[in-house]
Amino acid sequence: MTLTIAAPPLSPLMPRRAVPPLQVATLDHGSFNLSEDAAPNFTLVVFYRGLHCPICLKYLLELGRLQPEVEKRGVKVIAISSDGRDRAQAMADKLHAPELRLGYDLSLGTARGWGLYISTSQLCTPEWTLMPHRQHRCGTRRDGRSLNWT
Repeated sequence: MTLTIAAPPLSPLMPRRAVPPLQVATLDHGSFNLSEDAAPNFTLVVFYRGLHCPICLKYLLELGRLQPEVEKRGVKVIAISSDGRDRAQAMADKLHAPELRLGYDLSLGTARGWGLYISTSQLCTPEWTLMPHRQHRCGTRRDGRSLNWT
């Protein structure tokens, strides 16, 4: 007999709709709360699988390289995973990007609320979400090609 457990259906973020709350601890930048993040224009929220993911490392290395230019344009950046503090610190040590905010301990419930696919190794493939500061409505770049915001 085979037992199959169905995952709850994903509810992806939709443009022009409010996003779920998002609050995580960061390594060196205090607590992050999306509703209180004071980015001049946008907050770029990057969800990544964790320390074990070589693709995420490449993405985050590039993000760390681009961060100063992005911030000049009024965009604050945070990268978040469900890894614990020690694994997040190990990722930070690989990145050598001290200004990049790294959030950790993202709960799987919060990840599901954000429409992230939960694999057996916890989080999904890397996803990028650009949040307009004042509206906290969804503007996503989930496929790596298109970007929509309100």
